[in-house]
Amino acid sequence: MDFLGLIYEVIKYFWDPTYRYIDHHRKPAEHMNELRRKVDALKSRKKDVESIKDAELRHRKEVKKEVENWFKEVQRVKTEMKEIEKKFCAVSYLLCGHLGKFLCGKIEGVMEIYQQGCFPDGVAVDGPSIAGMTLATPNLEGEINMKEQISEYLMGEEVGMIGVCGMGGIGKTTIMKHINNQLLKDN
Repeated sequence: MDFLGLIYEVIKYFWDPTYRYIDHHRKPAEHMNELRRKVDALKSRKKDVESIKDAELRHRKEVKKEVENWFKEVQRVKTEMKEIEKKFCAVSYLLCGHLGKFLCGKIEGVMEIYQQGCFPDGVAVDGPSIAGMTLATPNLEGEINMKEQISEYLMGEEVGMIGVCGMGGIGKTTIMKHINNQLLKDN
């Protein structure tokens, strides 16, 4: 009985690597297709994370370093994939086993990067405070309508930047100081 157990262990020891080698040798095209699917899924996740990142950036947040590093890893995988595609076209029959093993390793690496692309805490953190300081202003006597008109332009969706011009001493700076103070009060 001890002898049969020993034979079983020897066969098991050699069979597993041999079976994997035969599998890698016979199915490099299947492994390549699997790698393509995994890389496509990774690209899709990258697009999703980029859209979340863009939305966060509009709210004056900063992208986490972890996310930036993940984007670099995805770019590295995309570059490697192009090189693998070139090598795959010109591989000889004798190297199919080596290529299959290489592709299986790449599939695992891509899946690991895909898993890392899940950011439960978000992709951005609050940026530095942009709150300014309240400015001392005199009372606006006749320019309240102009202040309200400028405020409406600033709060609207159509205008992103305005310029106020006119003769010196008519209250342009005073109006803008009032608008600054109002924005600080609202936020």
